[in-house]
Amino acid sequence: MQTGVYSPQQFTCCTDADFMGYVSGLLCEQYVQKETELKATVEDLEKQVADTKRKCDELSSRVELLRRQKLLK
Repeated sequence: MQTGVYSPQQFTCCTDADFMGYVSGLLCEQYVQKETELKATVEDLEKQVADTKRKCDELSSRVELLRRQKLLK
């Protein structure tokens, strides 16, 4: 037998169904964790977008006010 090569005979402690169930469970946990992380990232980015829009609106209002004041002088 070659070293570093997967052989099903190496895993005699459980059946294929047990092994696949274990792997599926790990993959499911990883999927749930990744989904949770992505949702948190999306929420953070949405907050950043809202904050940036608010700041942009404030700056736009200030620029408009300065233009009006300049026109009145």
